[in-house]
Amino acid sequence: MNSNAPFPKSSPPAPELTLLDVQELAPDLQLMLCGFQGLVNRGQPRLYLAFDGNEHLWPRRLLERGVIEAIDETGDWKRVLGRFAPVVKGLVVTDPEFPVTVNIATMLAGIGDLLIVSPDLAGELSDRWPVVEDLRGRWSSKVEAYRWARETLRGGLRRDILAIRYPDSVRDRDYLVQFRIFTFWISGDVDGLQPGSDPEEEMRFAEELFAETPANCPVMGYPYAGEGIGPGEGGGVALATRYGKYIVCDCPNLSVHSGVPAPRFEQRPPRRVELDHGKVYVSFIISDGDNLNCWDSAHQPLWNAASRGQVALGWNVMPGCCELIPDMLGHYYDTASENDCFIACGGGVGYANPHLYASRTADPRGAHRDYVEQTAGYLRKLDIDILNPYHMGYQIDHQNIADFRPLAEGYPAAKEILGRYLRQIPFLKGVFPDYARTPGMTYPMSHYLLQAGDRQVPVIHAMTEHFWPSKGKEGDIAARIEEIRRLTDGIRPAFINAFTVNWCFDPDDVVKIMEGLGTGFVAVRPDQLTELVRQHLGE
Repeated sequence: MNSNAPFPKSSPPAPELTLLDVQELAPDLQLMLCGFQGLVNRGQPRLYLAFDGNEHLWPRRLLERGVIEAIDETGDWKRVLGRFAPVVKGLVVTDPEFPVTVNIATMLAGIGDLLIVSPDLAGELSDRWPVVEDLRGRWSSKVEAYRWARETLRGGLRRDILAIRYPDSVRDRDYLVQFRIFTFWISGDVDGLQPGSDPEEEMRFAEELFAETPANCPVMGYPYAGEGIGPGEGGGVALATRYGKYIVCDCPNLSVHSGVPAPRFEQRPPRRVELDHGKVYVSFIISDGDNLNCWDSAHQPLWNAASRGQVALGWNVMPGCCELIPDMLGHYYDTASENDCFIACGGGVGYANPHLYASRTADPRGAHRDYVEQTAGYLRKLDIDILNPYHMGYQIDHQNIADFRPLAEGYPAAKEILGRYLRQIPFLKGVFPDYARTPGMTYPMSHYLLQAGDRQVPVIHAMTEHFWPSKGKEGDIAARIEEIRRLTDGIRPAFINAFTVNWCFDPDDVVKIMEGLGTGFVAVRPDQLTELVRQHLGE
């Protein structure tokens, strides 16, 4: 695999894009149409599915930019199915009593150009296409089905990309069918109670799958589908990371977005801020930019807030976004204010735990080196020079506050890992580690200069807690104000990496926080905070 091109991509879209609104359709119809979309778009993207009102924005933007010439908008799925019917060779029937068959059907659909249908839809469509595969009653356990797929379908599926998808997750299967991606799931405590489940055996299968596929390939999807459903974010990301894989939380219509020619990503340059020794400088960083679905929909209300631009904000971005959703990300770059700054998150190209990277492969250092090399290429494309790696896997040695020791013997220390990034990405100007404050982190430990060859790079750890709304909106804003005041009490100048969870706070809240902090507190972009810390520590 080309280390600089981990994601398969579509061709540029056709001049006319058919936009099918599927919001009101039954789940089995949505599933069928998602798989169908992957078949239609395999040659050239021609079909776009709208699952909610937000998704109408992106085709219209393509029209405005001249990427496409026309949109044929409809809610008639039968007309669309008839229009593109020649791409279909038959049907694969799922077993509603055994949901794992949805993932098996996804793979069979990609290999055999089949529609994924429920038994009811099969009855409706079998007069047009033959049933090529009927998965009802085929397997007694989930892992048996996945082992069958691995052995039987191996030659027809890609080896350089995988997908972890809960069988009930429908709306992003177009990309999986289009590029014939091996798709699996690991049961958790809750879905592990379903008939045919064996979470331990399914985990062993996943480990085998990860071990036999190349390092530095993406795993599309997300290992969490609700409390107790799946291995969970922490466990799932750690599992992939140990085998040198990274998670990409995908979104609908990647079979279209990945084919859109990338715009030129160019950030608004920061204004120089002169260090005032009587001030507290606060940089708010909006989280979860590693999740493509946030850029598709969840971030839109935050971005469209009337107050955005009034206060400096950092927005973290998964570097692989420039390949998978270049048109979406281009919209945010194009409409950014001088107070908006994009930084790279998640550890690199995709979401991984840097301290665990490739620890179960033959060459952990080499795999991590290639991962950082991929990352460097995307950072250049995105005009990003600040890195926000999550979950560095350290514990704090309070006898030596400059030492962040690894959580387990055999894993590298945080500073060693950061040193690798800085050596391989010489244009990095700062690192903002952590997803919210690490337990035990105190202000004196929170920022320092890390030597990287002949340069010193500021490292600024997150200092604000990660908490879900618990006191009502006004109470949470008041709690954040109190927290920042407490952290900087009696310290001037002071510098705070105020990691801001996107599910809890928005730009309006940040404005209120700064108003509540009052004079003496200054909101700055992450790149501005980096320069201020450099000035202060270099004095």
